[in-house]
Amino acid sequence: SDEQLFHCLCVPMNSPPEAPPPPSLPKFAKVGTLLGVVTMNVSLPDDLKSFVESQVTAEGYGTSSEYVRELIRRDRQRSHLRNLIIAGLTEGSSHPIDDAFWAGRLARIPAAT
Repeated sequence: SDEQLFHCLCVPMNSPPEAPPPPSLPKFAKVGTLLGVVTMNVSLPDDLKSFVESQVTAEGYGTSSEYVRELIRRDRQRSHLRNLIIAGLTEGSSHPIDDAFWAGRLARIPAAT
């Protein structure tokens, strides 16, 4: 390619290879060493820190990080569900939601034995 030709003709043979630029991360995050985990430091007032610690113990989480990750996952699920509900409400329905609609839904439920 033209770039390879330019490199061969214009870059001295003894020049060191160019190092890639370091990754740019926010000051509050640093790249972890396991499984691409990123570490974030969160500042909490004493009362929230105590609450998190009590929840970790009461709910059986191993660490406060596990507890916070679970809260984030739940919030992500809640947000997704909310978006689905809003999309359903704004798209409209070709079937009115009336007594006949609910009767049809109830008819689909198997009878208890």
